[in-house]
Amino acid sequence: MPLFKGSLSKEGKGVEKGESERKRASALFFELYTRKFWEICKVSTMYLIMSIPALVILMFVSGQISLQVANVFKVALDAAIKMEGVNDPGVLEAYTSIADILVRVFITLLIVTLWGTGPTNAGYTYIFRCYAREEHAFIWSEFWEHTFKNFKQTIWIFVIDVVAFVLLVNAFFFYVSQGGAMSIMKYVIMCVFLVYTMMHFYIYRIVITFKVKLGEAFKNSLLLSIIALPVNLLLFVGVLAIHFAMPYAGFTFASLTPSLGYWTVYIIMALFILPGLSGFLTAFVSDRVMKKYVQDMEKTEDKEVLY
Repeated sequence: MPLFKGSLSKEGKGVEKGESERKRASALFFELYTRKFWEICKVSTMYLIMSIPALVILMFVSGQISLQVANVFKVALDAAIKMEGVNDPGVLEAYTSIADILVRVFITLLIVTLWGTGPTNAGYTYIFRCYAREEHAFIWSEFWEHTFKNFKQTIWIFVIDVVAFVLLVNAFFFYVSQGGAMSIMKYVIMCVFLVYTMMHFYIYRIVITFKVKLGEAFKNSLLLSIIALPVNLLLFVGVLAIHFAMPYAGFTFASLTPSLGYWTVYIIMALFILPGLSGFLTAFVSDRVMKKYVQDMEKTEDKEVLY
């Protein structure tokens, strides 16, 4: 049976209907999120704790970005330190190391939300899919049930993600350093990274829903990322906005030592709110995209054969 419906265009009564549907969807999202807020926080915290091995790996590979960022901002850090009347080179190195760690944490959390952490992402995705569809879910038991049920495929997804991340990041910085026509390739790499990221809005969703081979899951995720491109771009921007908002709330280079209260709030947000809000937003949007484009969605769920 084909994955997509025969027609990828949906007839309607015009723009007003589309706007009305978007307003209803937005209202429903905030209603569900506020209603399930504490459950979402619990799932988010459990997800991060159970994903510690993946987080360690991502912290390591994210160093390819953090070192580049730290070097770029080293001049700004040096100027900020001198403004505070400090001329010790060791202080600059210390702040550069701190910046490296902070960027690693930030990139890791962002990649966890956008790409996932492998097996635990299956359980995480299933719980949020239930919440997005206003269905009940037993957090602990069903999280582990779907984590182990899809372990083989999802561990390979994580391995592919790590390899893809390393290759794309190295390719991007390589072409950034090039001049002439070669420098155009950095924009190609950015586009590939964007499309690959949007595919992750659907990869785990397809794996936990249908009996498909891993290659088919990637192929169908690619099709969904392209078919619903405007929605996926808005979702991508929304997730980025959620994650970039908090670090900029109180940190500036003019103040290299934000208050303890700031970091306390940031850590609480990072552990309890940011992953859950981003994950639920992704589940909410992707569920509606798949219902619109996937053939006989309701009849083919619960690991029915897709092809």
